[in-house]
Amino acid sequence: MNFVNFILKKLGLVKIDSKENYEKNFIKFSEEKDQFTNNELFYCNYIDNSKLFINDKVYILDIGCSEGADEIFTKFNFFSYVGCDSLEKEIIKLNNKNTHKNISYYNYTIIPPENKNEFIKKYRFDHYKNDMDYFNFGKSLAFEHVEKFEKTKENRSKIFGQLDRTKNNYQKSFTVDQIVSEKLKNNVNLMKIDIDGFTNDALYGASKTLNSGSLFFLKIEVNYTDPMEKDHFVEAYNYLYSKSFKLYRMSQRQYLHKGYFGKFIYDFPCQNFSGVDQQGDLIFIQDFDKVYTNFKNDKITLNELYKYFILLEILNFNDLAIYILNKYSDIFETKIVEDLKNLFIRKFSKSYFNKELSYQEIKEKLDSK
Repeated sequence: MNFVNFILKKLGLVKIDSKENYEKNFIKFSEEKDQFTNNELFYCNYIDNSKLFINDKVYILDIGCSEGADEIFTKFNFFSYVGCDSLEKEIIKLNNKNTHKNISYYNYTIIPPENKNEFIKKYRFDHYKNDMDYFNFGKSLAFEHVEKFEKTKENRSKIFGQLDRTKNNYQKSFTVDQIVSEKLKNNVNLMKIDIDGFTNDALYGASKTLNSGSLFFLKIEVNYTDPMEKDHFVEAYNYLYSKSFKLYRMSQRQYLHKGYFGKFIYDFPCQNFSGVDQQGDLIFIQDFDKVYTNFKNDKITLNELYKYFILLEILNFNDLAIYILNKYSDIFETKIVEDLKNLFIRKFSKSYFNKELSYQEIKEKLDSK
C-alpha cells in the first residue's frame, strides 16, 4: 500500500480490501450492477399517497421469473405482477413462499406464434453465416473453462444442465398474447423476458400486446453475437423499432470471465476470452410521441400517463421524465408539471447538492456555471 492510499484509508476516504474480501465484494458488486430498478422513489410515493390507483394497477408481466418478483414490486399496492416460468419446481417454490396478493406465479412455457417464419424473414439479421465458429459460445475458451471448473466441484449444479428444457411443462404452452389475455385482461405496462435464448419467440407471440398502446416498457435478455439464435439483439431491435419502441439502454452481463466465485447459477461469462460480449439486457421504451398522440385521441387514459412516469422512475429514467415534462408540458396542469419535475429531480439534488432543491433552483445554479 502506497503512502497516499495509507493516508486516505486512515481518513476513511478509501477502503482497501484484503484478498480474503475480494470474492464477497465482487459478488456484491455484480448483484448491484445487475439491479435495474431505482430505490429512491419519490414520484411513486407521491402516487401512492394520492390514492390515484385505488381502482387501477400498474401491470407487470415477467416471462422467465424463476428468481421471483423484484422486491420493488412488493413495496406498493398499485403493482400487479404476473410471473411465468417453464420450470415447475421453481414455480412451486415461489408460490409456497409468496405472501403478496398482487403477485402470481404460473408454470407456463412460452411458444412462438404459428406464423413465426413470417417474422423471421422480415426481421432476422442475415449476415455472418460463414463465420459461425467466431460466434459459437460452445466453441469458446470460456465454455471450456466453465466445464473444467464444474468438474472440480463436488455437488455443484451444472450450469448448462440448468438450461435443459426437456423437463418443461409443455402441457401448458402459450404465446405471450394468450397469457396477457387470460391473466392480465389484455393490460400490461412493463414486460420482462429472460427465457434462455428464446426472447424473439416470445416477442413474436406478443404482437397484439405490443400494439395495445398500454405496454410502455420492455426489458429483454439478448445475445450480442450469434445472429442465427432466437434471441439475437438486432432481430429484437428491428422488430420492436417497427412497433414504435426505442432502445434506451444496453448492458452486458457483469460477471467476471476469468475466475468463478461464490454462487454459480446462470453466471457463465458474458465475455469470452477472445473479448466477445456474449449476453446482456436491453431496455426499450415506447416512443412518447405515440403515447402523447394516443392520449390526445382518447386511446389511453390519464392514469396510463401516470403509469408511464411511474415506470420511468422505477427504471432510473428520471432525466427522461423531466425531458418529457418540458417538451409535452400540456399533458398536465402547469402546477402538476412543476411538482412532478421537482420530484424527479430530487434524487439528483440530494446526490449533487446534498439537499433538496426545486427543479428551477437547480436549473438556475447549473445555468450560472
